Order: sequence, then structure tokens, then C-alpha cells
Amino acid sequence: MAFQRPPAVMPALGWSSRIGMKPVAYSFTIDPTGRPLDIKRVAKGYVAAGEDLTPALAVAQFAAGAARSECSLTFVPTPQPIAAAPVASVMAYTMFPQQRPTAEMWARVKTAGSTCYDPPPQVRNRAFPDFDAIPKQPGRQSWSMIGFDIDEAGKPIHVKAVAGNGNAALEAASMTAIAESRFAPGTRIGCQYPYWVGSATMPAPPMPEEAKFRATGATCPSKAEWAVEPNLTYPEQFRRRAVEGWALVGYDVAPWGQTGNVRVLAAQPAEEFGEQAVRLLTAAKRAPSATGYTGCVDRVHFRMGPTMRKPGAPPVIFDPPQPAY
Repeated sequence: MAFQRPPAVMPALGWSSRIGMKPVAYSFTIDPTGRPLDIKRVAKGYVAAGEDLTPALAVAQFAAGAARSECSLTFVPTPQPIAAAPVASVMAYTMFPQQRPTAEMWARVKTAGSTCYDPPPQVRNRAFPDFDAIPKQPGRQSWSMIGFDIDEAGKPIHVKAVAGNGNAALEAASMTAIAESRFAPGTRIGCQYPYWVGSATMPAPPMPEEAKFRATGATCPSKAEWAVEPNLTYPEQFRRRAVEGWALVGYDVAPWGQTGNVRVLAAQPAEEFGEQAVRLLTAAKRAPSATGYTGCVDRVHFRMGPTMRKPGAPPVIFDPPQPAY
């Protein structure tokens, strides 16, 4: 299988290089556009630093062509001490951290011999790119680290791209922004500053109608009131990459309203959306009824967007503040 956009897993920070580290295998299908679907982890259980593996595969892209089934892929971890890790990987982690970056990581990304820290130069004008005009990558945050020196008048000189993850428009705009910034007078060398933009939303594949999954003899009404509504919580690992998904969930309802026999009937693009849907419907309750219901089917659509939906998504895509360098 040929990749057009291979999985790019976000760097992760662990406190031991070996505990919990193991290869992680996946099964999946590929649709005619080259998109991975039906993503499932072959072996369950805890995997250290594995939160981004499924989302990374979900936003990968294979060559378009005939639909393919029974596909497989294995991620193999490459743990490294911070001192030996690629500087670009450490930079990427400090911009999109899942835990607080360590002092060793901050020291690792600084330029050797730099006079731009302790204390940093006073900023007189910090220019920024027009982030709205920069094309965003589906399911993948873009970043660019810009290096520069400062002349005696406080003007950036020797502006250059130090590292990034391939968004040429962001890199060019970031270099322009650094060149337009101004600092307090005084010569400095080895300065760096990062800019980044969030992911473009990766829309969910088409969702089938729930009627196709409704069993013969089901007694569940098409509309019934919730006594305790589902807690609309987005799967965090997919929210970080703005990946949308859906699940169709089947369940029964006791006369007192408690849901039971909650199960996934279908989920895309990955099984985690079904698992999340089961969790939220298991905790919900329907209004009490005389006999309860069997054969209920609900569609749960996880959407990124400006407003909460039922069932739905966070009100906005979370973007952490720009890191300080």
C-alpha cells in the first residue's frame, strides 16, 4: 500500500523508556479515496504514549483506487532520552504538550551559545501571521520554528526557518512576522520563536440511517424523552486533531429508565467513537415507562464546531497558548 500522507504520530513524553513500550498493531479498511476506515487495535490494553496512534492513522492517506479490506499496520516505538531525541521532535512536543515540558526539554531546544535568554529581550512589537489565511492540514496541527538574531537597534536579522512539519505557507508567513517584529535595542544571537495553526477538520464519513439497524420486533419509540441526558464528551485524542466521527448504538431500556445491553452497531472512522458513545449512553436514562423498551438505536455524531450539538462536540477546537521561547 502506498501512502500519500503517512501517519505522523505526535511526540510523547514518558518517564521510562521501556515500561509499557511495545509494538501496536491495527486492522482497517481503505475506501476508494484512500481514507482508512474501520480502524481497530488488534490487541487491547494499556500502551505507554499510545494516545495519538489511532488518530494519526485516521488522518493518514493512501493512494486512491479500489476499496481495500483486511489491511494491517504496526506502529513500533522508538524511545529515546531527551538528550538524544531529534530537536524537531522536542520542539513539536513543547508546542503541543500532553504533560508539562521539562526543564531539560526547554534547554534542548535552545540554540547553543544563544544570548537570547536569561533574560529574554524586551518585545516592543510582536508581529503575527494572518492565521486565517494560512491553509490548514486536515487532522494535523502545523508549526514552524523561526530562528533569528537581533541587531543593535532591536531589528531581527538573519531570519531563517529552523524546523517545522511541512506547512510552507505557515513557514513563509512566520518568517515575515519575525522580520516585522521589534525588540529593545541591544545585540542578541540565537533567538527562536514558534508559530502554529490548528488542524483543519477531518469530516466523518457518511453515516447510515438508524432504521437500517433497527431490529424486527423492536418496541423502542423513535423519539423518547431523556430523564438524564447523555453527557456529550468528545474523545480527547480525536478532538486534538479535529477528527470527526460517528457511532450507531443499540440498547434496551428498563421500565425505570435505565439503559442496558448497550452495544456498538457501527462506528467510523475508528472503534473509539463507538466506545465513547457506549459510555455516554450507559450513563444516560430515559423517562420511566410502563414496560420499558427493547431494540433502541441512537446515532451519535461527534462534530467539531462552534456550537454544542446533541449528541455533539466541544464548542470550539481547543488551541493551547503559544509557548514562550
